[in-house]
Parts: sequence; C-alpha cells; structure tokens
Amino acid sequence: NPHMHLLEALQSWIDISDDMEWRTMADEIIGLALDHMIDVESGALLERFDQSWRALTSPDDRFIDPGHQFEWAWLLMRWSGSAPRHKAIQTATRLVEVGETHGLRRGHAILSLNSDLTARDEQTRLWSQAERLKAALALGRLTNQAQYWYMA
Repeated sequence: NPHMHLLEALQSWIDISDDMEWRTMADEIIGLALDHMIDVESGALLERFDQSWRALTSPDDRFIDPGHQFEWAWLLMRWSGSAPRHKAIQTATRLVEVGETHGLRRGHAILSLNSDLTARDEQTRLWSQAERLKAALALGRLTNQAQYWYMA
C-alpha cells in the first residue's frame, strides 16, 4: 500500500518535472511490483511480504485486495504511457481479470479474497469502485475493447 501511493506521487512529479530521478524511483517500484509483489501462479497482487520480499505464508497474511488489483493495474498502465511496455500491460490486464473474475459480488468490488481467490470479506468500499472505474477506462483507451467500456 505505501509503495502504491508513493508510485502515484512519483507519477505526478513525472508529469510536471524533467528531473529523471522521479522516473528512476518509479521504475524501481514498478520492478519491485512485477518481480516480487505479484503471485506468479494466480497473477494477483499480494499484500504482505518479509524483508526479502517473499510473500508471507500465514493465512492471516495471505489475502488479496480486489481494489488494489484495479489500482495497481491503473498505475502500471499509467507508467507505461504512450509506448506500452508489454510485461506491464499484460500484468495490468491480468490484475483486472483477477479483480473482475474473483473480486466482485453483485457488481461491486469486495474488500478481500483469500490466496485461493475465494471471497474472504464481501464488504465493499467506495474507493475500490473508483479504482475499478479508473482501470476499466485505462484499458478501454488502450485496447478499445468493448468489455472494458462495458465494465466502466
């Protein structure tokens, strides 16, 4: 969560500054997310890690937040800009797929999933819906596929 918010702040600095340090720091966080924060098997962004960036294994620590799937997807697409980096876009698309397939109940993004992608907490929050909308619009603009416009 802190990395996600730092990345968003860095992207805002990139928008208004020519200083390459902001891009360098953003690239480092993107690398961390792509290399360590996303589960290879499920394609889902995990939430908790040890000091070596290995996912924690206790059931209490192994949860997935659908809202974060959408938010990270949007951040990855924003980072890719007008020249999409294929791994980032593929990862973003998979994150949206995880959120859409497993993280919705009655058309709303829920609070959390277990690591096997079953519902853990079916409460909803407004911010998760906003992140879903941002991800849908970004994928719609990027791909012009009807499914993302419908999702939005």
